[in-house]
Amino acid sequence: MKWDYFKMLKLFSKNCEYLSKTIIGLEKETLRVTSTGDLALTPHPPIFGDKTKNTMITTDFSESQMELITPPLLKTEKVYESLTEIQNLAAAGIGNELLWPLSMPAKLPEDHIIPLAKFNNSKEGLEKEMYREGLSFRYGKRMQMISGIHYNFSLSDSFWDFLYKKTLTAQSRKHFINSSYAKIARNFLRYRWLLLYLFGASPVADKSFKQTDIDQIEAYKKYITTLRMSRFGYAIPKQENIPVSFNSLGQYISDIEKLLLVKDPNFSKLGVYRNGKQIQLNDNILQNEKEFYAPVRFKRVSTFGESNLQALKNKGVEYLELRTFDLNPFEHTGIELSQLQFVEIFMLYCLFEKSPPISDSEKMIINANDHLTALSGRKPDLGLHHLIEGEVKLKDWAEEILYKMYEIGMVMDKNGNQSRNESGTYRESIKIEQEKLRNPELLPSARIVNEMNENRESFLEFGLRKANQHLLEGINEPSRICV
Repeated sequence: MKWDYFKMLKLFSKNCEYLSKTIIGLEKETLRVTSTGDLALTPHPPIFGDKTKNTMITTDFSESQMELITPPLLKTEKVYESLTEIQNLAAAGIGNELLWPLSMPAKLPEDHIIPLAKFNNSKEGLEKEMYREGLSFRYGKRMQMISGIHYNFSLSDSFWDFLYKKTLTAQSRKHFINSSYAKIARNFLRYRWLLLYLFGASPVADKSFKQTDIDQIEAYKKYITTLRMSRFGYAIPKQENIPVSFNSLGQYISDIEKLLLVKDPNFSKLGVYRNGKQIQLNDNILQNEKEFYAPVRFKRVSTFGESNLQALKNKGVEYLELRTFDLNPFEHTGIELSQLQFVEIFMLYCLFEKSPPISDSEKMIINANDHLTALSGRKPDLGLHHLIEGEVKLKDWAEEILYKMYEIGMVMDKNGNQSRNESGTYRESIKIEQEKLRNPELLPSARIVNEMNENRESFLEFGLRKANQHLLEGINEPSRICV
C-alpha cells in the first residue's frame, strides 16, 4: 500500500475499529505553593511515601514540584478520569498548600533557596539528586521550575498487526513499527506549531522569574501564546542545533549516544567537582539521556538497570512522549478532555500524512515556525514557513490540517456509534479548535490575558484564584485511588 493521507483514511474508514486502539498516558508537573503564591519550601508530603516507588505521585526537578502520573490506558476518557483522581489525591495530601495551575512558576525565591528533590540513599536515589544538581548549575533552577503536561502516545499490537499486513512491506514487523513511529514523530515536529497556537497557555510570567530580561518579553507581550515553549522558557537554544535525527530509530540512538560521550566546553568550565563536592554527573553535552529536551522522544518501558536507549535497542519503540503542552488554568486537571481527544486525532493525522526525512534546512524551518507561533502566534495574519509553498498564513494552514483531522474524527466517531448529538465526540473536539481560528479571543493565552485585565489582577492573583477554584472543585470529587 502506498502511504498517503487519502489511502490511509480510506483503509481505516472500512476498518474503523482499529482507530480505537490508541493508548494514552499523562505526566503532569505542578508546583506546590503557599496561600500567598510563594513557592512551598516544605518537604514532599510523607503521606505519598518513597518517591522512587510511588508510581502515581512523586517529584520532578524540585522538592516543591510534584509529578502526577497516570497509567497508560486505552480510552481517553479513562485517562482523564485517572488524572482527575490523582490530582484530587495530591491536593488532599498537601494540607494547606495549593497546586499552582499555570506552567510559568509562582513567586520564586532566590535560586539557592529553591530546593532540589531529595531521594533515598540508594544508588538510584543519589544519582537522581546529582543529576538535578547538574541541571541547576547548567541551566539555573528557574527554568526547571516551569511545568507542563507530557502526553504519552502509543498504538496497540492489534493496530500494528493490522497495518503491517495491509502495507505488504518487506520490513520486519519490529522495523515497520519503529519506522512508523519515526514518521509520526517527524510530522509531529513539522506541525507542532498548531498545538502551540491552540493550547499555548503561558503568555505571562511573574516578575520573580528573572530567567531573562523582562523587557525582551515585553516586546512580544501582545501576541505571546506560550512563554514556556519559547526561547524565554523551558528552552536550551543550543539543543536546537544538537544533531539528533528522527529519520530512523537507529540514527536517533546513535546521535544521543554520541552526545553522552562528547564533552561540552561550557560544562567543563563548571567542573564536575567544586570545593571537593560533585556538582554534576559529568561534563558531557548530556549528563544522561533524560537531558535531551526534545519536543518528542522515543520511549520504551525499561527493565531494572536498563536505560531507555538500551530498551529501545533491544525491543524498539513502545510509545512517543510529547513534551509540548502547557497547563491550562481554566481546567481543574490542567488539560481538557476535548484537548486529549484532539491530540489523539492529531497523532493519527501525523501517521496518515506522508513523512519524508527531515533535512537540515527543514529543521531550521521547523524551529522558526515554533518560535514564531510561541511569541507571535496571536498576531493577525501571522505568516509561517512552508517547505514547498513558501510563506503561508498560520490560519490558512491550520484550517487545512483541521479539515483533514475532522475527517479522521468522523471515522473515530463512527466506530463509537455516536448519536446525532456531537457533544463529547471526536468531531466536536475539532469544532472547538476550529472556532478558535475564527475567534482568537477563545485561545487560552488570550483568555488568561483578558481575564487578568478585566479583573485587574496580577499574575499571582490570577493563579491563586484559579488554584483555590480548582481546590474547591476537587473537594467535591473525592478520589477513589489509594496511595
